[in-house]
Order: sequence, then structure tokens, then C-alpha cells
Amino acid sequence: MGQSVQHRGDGSGRFGASGVLTQNWNYGFGVNKTEIKGAWFEFLFLPNPPEASPSMSDICQIDFEAFAAHLEKMGFLRQRNLVEDGRWMSDIFQRPGMRVELFPRGEADEPLARTTHQCVEWVQIR
Repeated sequence: MGQSVQHRGDGSGRFGASGVLTQNWNYGFGVNKTEIKGAWFEFLFLPNPPEASPSMSDICQIDFEAFAAHLEKMGFLRQRNLVEDGRWMSDIFQRPGMRVELFPRGEADEPLARTTHQCVEWVQIR
């Protein structure tokens, strides 16, 4: 990766970095902080350009179910997070003192096997 970490100049203690992963995908990671939520780390894949919806096939090295299984083996309890209209937004994994939230994204729009295969698009750790 080799990206330099940028610190916010607003006194918030927030910092992060981002870079180009492929022609269609960028990545970003950092630590955010608020008074209410405290600090959290996040890593995410970002479409390039932002309004695009490219296939994740080239970057789908982090399989959602495999990642989830590892968290469960480490003692995290899993809970599905559905939004108001019943859509699956993420899975939340908790154990005392730590919370990990995984956000899925289908690998590709076609063929069917790739539409149903879920990759990890975003991870938040608190």
C-alpha cells in the first residue's frame, strides 16, 4: 500500500489513508472519533469513480462468510443488521469490550453465482 497517513487538522484525533487498488477500486482506512461513540477503526473499498458500481471479482479476496466464521471462532456473537425496509445492511459481531461490523457487497451483477457470493466491502472495529 505505502500510503502516507493524513491527520485531520481539526484537533479531533482522526487520521487515515487511501489509495488506488485497481482501475475500478480504491481503498481507505483510518481511525475516526466522536465524543458519543469513542474511537473506531475502519477499512473499506471504494468504487472509482464513486458513483460507479464495478464488479468486485478482482478484489474479492475477503470472503464475507469466511471472515464471519473467523470472528465467530474467536468468540464473537453474530447479529444480522437489517434496515427499515428489511434490507440486509451488515452483520454485527460482539464480545465484551469489542464490536466488529462487516458490510457485505455482492461480488458481481452476473453470473448468478457471483451475485449471491458476498465479499467484504467495509469493516468497522470499535
